[in-house]
Amino acid sequence: MSGPWLARRYGRALKRDRQEGQSPQQPSPAPQEQLITGDLVARLAGQGDALAMQLMAQAGEALGVAIASMAMILDIDLYVVGSSVAKSGDLLLEPARKTVPRCSYRSVSPRLRILATELGDDGPILGCGWLARRARVTTTPEAAIISGKATTASPGLRLRH
Repeated sequence: MSGPWLARRYGRALKRDRQEGQSPQQPSPAPQEQLITGDLVARLAGQGDALAMQLMAQAGEALGVAIASMAMILDIDLYVVGSSVAKSGDLLLEPARKTVPRCSYRSVSPRLRILATELGDDGPILGCGWLARRARVTTTPEAAIISGKATTASPGLRLRH
């Protein structure tokens, strides 16, 4: 459900409609005059374009199925979605939220939350930095390996030299 996926699906559907002689209703400049991107599809969906709204709903449902599956396997109840997906907001996340109860156990779905990141595109790098800092100040054997402070004398650790 990436931007390129949305753009390809939208482009194919427009091409199919033109070949079938249908005139797609466009509330904005015709997409054939612009480069079709995921951002454009999301913007068109927000403006009421029926095809774009349908694709966003399909992508949201696929996201919901994936999150429901992960929730049942990993028992994680908060999923924070980032990147261009998060920029689509409820156009994508609401269908995902509605799909989760249909695709997961009743014991899982009531406590599951799907949110858009508030960190924008910096979320992944900030998360990596947080994990690195946490590993440095934690005294677990795993943290010792990450920070390079483990020795062969550390119980249960075997380092390759």
